[in-house]
Amino acid sequence: MNGPRSSQPRKTGLLLLIAAMFGATAGVGALAFYYVQKRVRLTEGEGIALAAADIIGIGAVLVLLALVVWSARRLQHEWIIVRKRGQWLATALRSIGEGMIVADAAGRVTLVNETAQVITGWSEEEARGRPVAEIFQPLRRESREPVESFFARAVREGRTVTAPDPRLIIARNGLEHLVTGSAAPIRDAAGTVVGATLIFHDVTQRELGEAALRASQEMFRIISDHVSDLIAILDLQGRRLYASRSYSRHFPGKDFYLSSAFEELHPDDLPRARELFAEMLHTREPQRADFRLVRPDGSILSLESEGSVIVNASGQPDKILIVSRDMTERRASEARVSRELQFTETLVNSMPGIFYLYDARRKILRWNKTLEAVTGYTAAEIDTLDPLTYFPEEEKALVHERMLECFTHGSTDIEVHLLSKAGRKFPYYVTGLRLDVEGQPCMLGIGIDISARLAAEEALRHAHASLEIKVADRTRDLATANERLQELDRLKSEFLATMSHELRTPLNSIIGFTGVLRQGLAGPLNAEQEKQLGMVHFSARHLLGLINDLLDLSRLESGKMEVTLDDFPIADIVTEVVQTLAPMAAQKNLALETAIDDPAFRLRSDRKKCFQILLNLANNAIKFTDTGRVLLAVRTTAESVELSVTDTGIGIKPESMAHLFEAFRQVDGSARRTYEGTGLGLYLCKQLATMLGGSLAAESEFGKGSRFAITLPRVTSTTP
Repeated sequence: MNGPRSSQPRKTGLLLLIAAMFGATAGVGALAFYYVQKRVRLTEGEGIALAAADIIGIGAVLVLLALVVWSARRLQHEWIIVRKRGQWLATALRSIGEGMIVADAAGRVTLVNETAQVITGWSEEEARGRPVAEIFQPLRRESREPVESFFARAVREGRTVTAPDPRLIIARNGLEHLVTGSAAPIRDAAGTVVGATLIFHDVTQRELGEAALRASQEMFRIISDHVSDLIAILDLQGRRLYASRSYSRHFPGKDFYLSSAFEELHPDDLPRARELFAEMLHTREPQRADFRLVRPDGSILSLESEGSVIVNASGQPDKILIVSRDMTERRASEARVSRELQFTETLVNSMPGIFYLYDARRKILRWNKTLEAVTGYTAAEIDTLDPLTYFPEEEKALVHERMLECFTHGSTDIEVHLLSKAGRKFPYYVTGLRLDVEGQPCMLGIGIDISARLAAEEALRHAHASLEIKVADRTRDLATANERLQELDRLKSEFLATMSHELRTPLNSIIGFTGVLRQGLAGPLNAEQEKQLGMVHFSARHLLGLINDLLDLSRLESGKMEVTLDDFPIADIVTEVVQTLAPMAAQKNLALETAIDDPAFRLRSDRKKCFQILLNLANNAIKFTDTGRVLLAVRTTAESVELSVTDTGIGIKPESMAHLFEAFRQVDGSARRTYEGTGLGLYLCKQLATMLGGSLAAESEFGKGSRFAITLPRVTSTTP
């Protein structure tokens, strides 16, 4: 056979062969019947003719028989070919990787190949004759609702129908498969649809792979968009196919798609970047390097970048993955750390003393240049030496004991000699402090050279011996001088007391006689005489006040002033002071006012001294006030009584307040001072207040006035 024949010619040939076989058989039978009849009725001549005819007939029969035999063999050969081709077709249909179900026009299954059996869970024997919908029922993936089978549509519409997207098939054993496929109608010779072939492909693994790929891509996008690193995928020309969202933080508003990865690079880094990019494509090995990008505002973005080659299925470079980390802050931190280390190194090496750090194994970790200079050892030698090497043999035990003490108690100190490589000894005061370095206990030692101190101490000891002698001599001289000063002070006080007494007698006489004259007891006076006598009387009383102050001062300093206690109404001394100073206040047109919170209050104290203090304070207030008022106030509390004098006078400057209560010190100390006085008034007031168990305080605002207040202890009143 030269090639396959169509089914229609093959059927026609078979029918002709069968007809020929039946014709030959009928011919042989008819010839045999005819021959018998002739043998019975023919004569001898006719027999000869008949014999010839028999020979011809037998030949014809033999030809017919040969034709029948040939036709039978040809029919057998054609049948074998048809059967083999049917077997080949069935084998091919059952062996293809696609699932295939064949059914007639009524939808009854006639063939199920092995792939379809695996997907549906039905064997061909079990499925044959069953409805296709029972074997193969497509469902929607999301809702799992049945959809019309494309097999039914192919039979109904008489055309090939393809599923628009994967459908869900639930196998007989419960396994789920996603399939895509199509159905094509089968037509007879007349073109009538007599069935359909359903071809489908299991895409479950493909869909799972694509879903995994989509999930992986989404995960990559989410990760790359939310990490601080700059991630980019480049083509082989260095153009960006993808840039993570982190790029936008540094280059806002820029579209990075298909932009060159080299355009933002610092000009100084561009040649090296292109070189590494080409080398990465050539070697397919990852490359790591530091680069700088220039932001739109001109600021520099320092990056640590790593590039990797992405290859395709054939192993050829396809894309480039670039992951960059912002190192700007890290570089700044490293620069700060470097500066700090340099500063620390400079500081340690600039220390005037030695500095070293040992661990618990007595392994030196750090030291300064001074240690090298003092000991004479090189850095390489110090790195290997035991710390006890730097101390004399007789002091090593003590040094070792103090080292153990430092590790145990946290600190120690010692005065010891440092032994140099040349054998010289240097006195040092060393302090040790335990530190934890990377979780390990260490000892920090700091030593200072005490040679100068020891020399100074020795000199001091020599000087001290001679100084004690000098101090003793000077002490005797000072004692003698002190005794003389005390004697002079005593003589001064006695002189002042004597002179005050001698001066007070004539002054009292002058005051008395001028009073008599002014009263006209010795005869009338004219205006001028009245004026002159008034001046004499005022001057005498002023001089008497000064003498009284000097007398009080001498009594205070000699300890001869006594305190006489008495119960008296506090309001009485206020009234007496007001009456005494009223003319003076009226002369300056000042309002002299009082404010007593408890007029019936009685104070047990020295009445004379309380009057003297209040009078002195009020007199000063009037003297230093030109306009306004002077207020005398009494305020009682549960434990004390306060007598205060407030004025609207000139006030006191802040720098003068510290010297306010010093003897012989006046606020206006110039030679041209406006206000008279010895400077003893406030000093005596404070001393008298102290004698009475109280205190005297002052507050003032320059240019607005002052307030003086004496606070005395309150004592239970008694009936006088």
